[in-house]
This record gives sequence, C-alpha cells and structure tokens, in this order.
Amino acid sequence: MDNNNIRSWQYVGAGEKLTLNRVPSPTPAAGEVVVDVKASGLCHTMVGILDGSLSFLVPAIPQTLGDELAGCVVAVGADVDGVKIGDRVANAAIGPETAGVGRDGGFAEMVAVRADRVVHIPDAVSFSAAAVATDAGATSYSAVHIDGRVQPGDRVGIIGYGGLGSIAAQIALSAGAKVLIAETNAEARQQARSGGRYTVVDDVLQFADHRLNVIMDFAGAGSTTAGAIEVIEPYGRIVQVGTGKPTAEINIPLLIAKHLTITGSSVDSPDALRKVLDLIADDKLTLNLTEISFDEIGDGIARLERGEARGRQVAVQP
Repeated sequence: MDNNNIRSWQYVGAGEKLTLNRVPSPTPAAGEVVVDVKASGLCHTMVGILDGSLSFLVPAIPQTLGDELAGCVVAVGADVDGVKIGDRVANAAIGPETAGVGRDGGFAEMVAVRADRVVHIPDAVSFSAAAVATDAGATSYSAVHIDGRVQPGDRVGIIGYGGLGSIAAQIALSAGAKVLIAETNAEARQQARSGGRYTVVDDVLQFADHRLNVIMDFAGAGSTTAGAIEVIEPYGRIVQVGTGKPTAEINIPLLIAKHLTITGSSVDSPDALRKVLDLIADDKLTLNLTEISFDEIGDGIARLERGEARGRQVAVQP
C-alpha cells in the first residue's frame, strides 16, 4: 500500500453508487489516532445515505462511508492518553461525529478517528466481530440494557430477527429474560427456531397471549409499533430501534390506558461497545458474519439494498 495514496469507498451524492477513489492518507490531529482498518461492517445506515433518505447526516461530499470499523493504531496525535501504536481497537459509533457518517469512515485502508471513541479489543475477539460490535452490537446492547432495562425474569419480545434483532435476542437471554421473536420472513424464522432457545411467531400480534413487559422493535414498519402497543402488558416498555418506515399510526387511548413507555434507542457511550466485546470474548454472544473483501464493498452495499444479505457483511483487509 502506498501510504500517501490510499483507496477509499466514497459517497458522492444522493442516488449515486458508492465510488472507489484514491485519497491522501490521513494524519492524526490532536486527540485523534489513525487506524489501519482490518475490518469494516456494512450496515443499513450506509444504504440510507446513498439512497438519499439519510443523506442529511453527511456534512460533506465526497466522504468515505463505513461506521463499523476495527483495526490497528498506526499513528497517535497530540493529547492522546491510553492508546498507543499497535493497539487493536474498535471505534464506537456514537453521535454526530461518528466515523463514516459525520466524518470519513472505515470503507478505506486507513482512517483518522477520535481517540476518545476507540475501545481496546480483547485478544479473543476477531477484528470482524469487533467491527460489527461497534454499531449493531452496541445498538442492540443499548436497546436491551439501557433503554429496555431488561431484568432477569422479564418476558421480552423482539420484532425482527435480522442482524440487530438476533444480537439483541442473545443479549436479553444472557440477562436472564424469556425471549420471544416475531419475524415475517420464513427463512429468518427458521434460523430463530433452530437453537430451540426462543418462542417464535409470525406476527407481533401473536405476542398477545404471552404477557410481555418489554418489546423491542427492530423492524420499525409502522404496523409493528402499533402492534406492540396492542399486545404489551400494562406499564410495559416499548423500545424503538428500527426505522423501516418514518411514521406510525398508533392507538393513543390504549397507550394512555396501559401507562406505556415508548422510547427511541441508539448508542450514546463507548461503554456499550466494551460490554458487547466482553460478551463476545466470554462466548455469550455469537455474531452471524459473512466476510467479503475490501474490493467487494460496493457489491455488498448493493446486496443490502436488494435485501439479499444474510448475516452481517464485513469487509476484511490484510
């Protein structure tokens, strides 16, 4: 690799395909480190940026995408403590300055990131798993523990057994909850049933007889939010994560009568990433990963757009 000229998959405008360009190699500003990217996850946020629905998140064009990244530190800027060259790190996907959204991200051979966002990767955790943990893993953890406040013995419903829902199901199970899955896709339902750990139904309304006190909606289809209000127990908590549709028509009198709480959920601290990495290292969380090459990132994003991706795609580099 020419350290003065690296490859980067860039967003060049709403409705345009991801473009592979050559850009100058990054140098760390104060409070930053440069990471030699070993793995970068492909997530639906990138699809939303490309199709224009989430393009408002990107402050500049062109910009390198990729918000799930892990690798080795190769340069350290001024005023950085606790991180050194050679460290294996993952970058927490948090807030408006998230790499790959608010600034250049991990769909490149190297990237500069804020040092206060990086988390050390345990030796037992691969770069691929750590990359997916940064967003999909940490988002699921936050939904379960921060916003869902799941406790041992809780009856938890999860709507959507995709990349995030399958992770959240394992995290809730490890917290001592009874977990039920609602999934409309037959193949995903079969995957959910395969381990024999969850009760699996076709539709959220089939949760009605299970007296759930927490429901996490990873689909966000509008009807799923409305359905959660219908079936959850009084004083229950509904955690909204998925954004399949921007609006939902809900039964407000029922919401009031049941004294329900509805909260949006996203990652707001690197601590969620640390917790997820520890779960992976302790064999309490397994991620369904499909590794692809750096050169396949454009094709991988297209598979996400078409709904053909299985598991979480991760682009790996030597």
